[in-house]
Amino acid sequence: MKRMVKCIMVLLTAGILLLFGGMHGSAEAVQIPEELITASGADELGDSLEPDVQTVLEKYEIEAGNPDAVDDVGVWELLGELTEMVTQQISAPLRIFFLMTAVVAFTALLQGLQGGLQGGMQQTGDLIVVLAGAAACVPQICSSFLRVKETLSQCADFMSAFTPVFAGILMTSGSVGAGVGYQTAVYALVSIIMQVIESVLLPVLSMCLALSIADAVCPHVSLGGLLRFCKTCTTWLLGLLMTIFLGVLSIQGIVRGATDSFTTKTARYVVSNFVPFIGGAVSDAYGTVLGSLKILRSSTGFVGIVTRCIIFLPVLIQLVLYRFAISGAAAVAELFSSAALTKLLRGMEQTLQMTLAVLICFSVMFLVAIALVLLLSSGSGAL
Repeated sequence: MKRMVKCIMVLLTAGILLLFGGMHGSAEAVQIPEELITASGADELGDSLEPDVQTVLEKYEIEAGNPDAVDDVGVWELLGELTEMVTQQISAPLRIFFLMTAVVAFTALLQGLQGGLQGGMQQTGDLIVVLAGAAACVPQICSSFLRVKETLSQCADFMSAFTPVFAGILMTSGSVGAGVGYQTAVYALVSIIMQVIESVLLPVLSMCLALSIADAVCPHVSLGGLLRFCKTCTTWLLGLLMTIFLGVLSIQGIVRGATDSFTTKTARYVVSNFVPFIGGAVSDAYGTVLGSLKILRSSTGFVGIVTRCIIFLPVLIQLVLYRFAISGAAAVAELFSSAALTKLLRGMEQTLQMTLAVLICFSVMFLVAIALVLLLSSGSGAL
């Protein structure tokens, strides 16, 4: 809160200095003065990011002071970045798929040569197959769990730096209610994420992974229902959390946006009509500063959205590739009638689905929150 208040005071001071210092602008385009960018702290948002994220931002010159960067990020650029990410991460999922396919083929060949295993020998063979499959898949899946934790923690750290800057720009550009509501909602979301990561995410995912292995090892005890129950509870909990977060943010934005618009127009009317001699000039100068702040607000929001996409996409692509690899291996195991291995892989696939749901839920909430606030605040503080 202290940082936000300081940011607002600095922005207001910069605005007053620009008012009386002769900030230049034209009717055709409004440029963002360097004083506003520096005062807002938007030029320092990239300092807390990982080097790979900074590299992508610098590649396309994405920064708060360059609103034209949105034109440089098109469909082909996005497809190129996605293709590069897939190329960098596809080796591990392919290795899992081919390794599991080899295990299935070897098991089917061994059973065919021996005329089929019976009784205790069959249970022993299934146990060996399941343990071999678990040894091939579990280390990679556990590493993906840890990477999800690191990604969410990295995004939470970025949000801690981004939120006061963006909220301060929202407030000084005439959207006081939207700025207060956004900061409150995001700080609450970040706190929830950290609690979910430490207390719920890793323990539940690890438990589901262990259940999938135990379900495949013990044919007389079915644990698939418990695994599906965990998946259902996780899905409903994430859906409820997303509904509450976006619903409250939308309602607050709509109500406060109307109030902010009325307040800004009233302030301009009072200055224009009741300040002797220079009221009109001061009102026009205020409008110019407000226009620059609105451009800075939009460009900063664009930087925040792109940065979150860059943070989330690599691990999201990795999880999708792992899921496709596990699903393909399960299809091969089912084709060769390897029931134990099929049960193991289907359980792992459900665990990956839960991990994807958690990651997508929080990433969507972060992204939609910025887009929603920008949309609702676009009508407030109208010039």
